[in-house]
Amino acid sequence: MAFPIDPVAAAICLSAIAIGTITDIRTREVPDYVNYGLLILGLAYAMILTIAFGDIWFIIGSLAGLAIFFALGMVMYYTGQWGGGDSKMLMGIGAAVGINLQDYSRWLLEPPFLFNFVIYSLVIGALYGLIWSIGAAIASWKSFSHEFTSSLKKPKTVFYKKALLVIAALLFAASLIAGGLYQIVLLLLILVLLLSFYALVFIKAVENSCMLRKVKPTDLTEGDWIAKNVIVNGKVITGPKDLGIEKPQIEELIRLYKQQKVDHVIVKVGIPFVPSFFFAFIASIFYGGGWISVFMGFV
Repeated sequence: MAFPIDPVAAAICLSAIAIGTITDIRTREVPDYVNYGLLILGLAYAMILTIAFGDIWFIIGSLAGLAIFFALGMVMYYTGQWGGGDSKMLMGIGAAVGINLQDYSRWLLEPPFLFNFVIYSLVIGALYGLIWSIGAAIASWKSFSHEFTSSLKKPKTVFYKKALLVIAALLFAASLIAGGLYQIVLLLLILVLLLSFYALVFIKAVENSCMLRKVKPTDLTEGDWIAKNVIVNGKVITGPKDLGIEKPQIEELIRLYKQQKVDHVIVKVGIPFVPSFFFAFIASIFYGGGWISVFMGFV
């Protein structure tokens, strides 16, 4: 099997991701020195190859990988899917691995390593997140079960549930008329809709019962996700709309805490996502575009 990535680039990435995995699990954050170190080493290695071989495409490919993963990282960050550390690490991986822009004609037959990495990250990340959420629900079963049953009884949830049941009934009736392959597709669609509904309720219940913590302002760190608005004298100091609390906000909260105007802040503790990067990177090395065969098998 041909190695699908430069061994030195692979070693650089795996070392950084391994360190990031350990720190993410322990502290729920990835130090900037790991992410920026990966980014700088990736660009430096590409520059060394450019000078050694007299080929500017090495550094161009590195910058292209950085640009693409910068855009992807920003999308995931600003939609609240990943933290800042996850997005920064993605940029470093893009710079270290790079993209062979000269060989674009083969991309349909052999997708670039970074593309395979994104696919595996999404699939493994989804499974990893589900397993982590189930584990969190079991660990805090009493509070989770109460939150889950309460969520199902909320008027808004009941409304959506009834609407979904009506849609499911219509699809089931249509499946009886259609028959054959269309019947199977419609029945699968009903199953997906029902599972998606309960999955959303489950995820929200896990978030509210297992991932919210009361934290003193003195214990806050930059980038923490604030789950509820902190309002003092009609002024919103920080809240969920902030994509990670910033240092000036923390300083103001500490000042208000000393004045006994703020007792605590509700912080959302996210799932450490970097471990899924590690497994996705390994899968990209050993399986490459193997996901295509699996996908085609379902089509």
